[in-house]
Amino acid sequence: MTLSDEQIHDLLRVGNPTDEECRLIRMGWDAAMRKRTAMLEAAEAECLEQARLNGMGSEREAALMAKLEAAEKTKSDWLRANAPGGWIDDLRVERDALRAKVAEMEKQEPVGKFIQHPSIGNRTTHCSCPTRRTGNGATRTFDKDRKHDHV
Repeated sequence: MTLSDEQIHDLLRVGNPTDEECRLIRMGWDAAMRKRTAMLEAAEAECLEQARLNGMGSEREAALMAKLEAAEKTKSDWLRANAPGGWIDDLRVERDALRAKVAEMEKQEPVGKFIQHPSIGNRTTHCSCPTRRTGNGATRTFDKDRKHDHV
């Protein structure tokens, strides 16, 4: 932005400056404006850099807050699970019930005995349930109490 002669006269509030004085005033004005523009650009760049750094800081803070919330949730879940009557107690009760059921089943008499047919080798195990012949000559076993059929 260059000053006009009228603007120079208004700034000086004196009589008629010479052309040389107007030229010098314009040079000084232009230099001052360039300096002000450079200062404004530097301040703007500094503000943008601070905004960028603050943005990075807030992103980092948000990530740390998310980690903190996850850790607190894990802690509260762990405390709730281990509290009396929590789900871990439920699992312990279920485990004890299953152990008692297994112990009871181990005391029962076996329903049948599994033997291996010699012609088959080590591939298949057959049940010792009563056998019957099928129409094609194959032997099938059938247990009426257990309702299963073996080939």
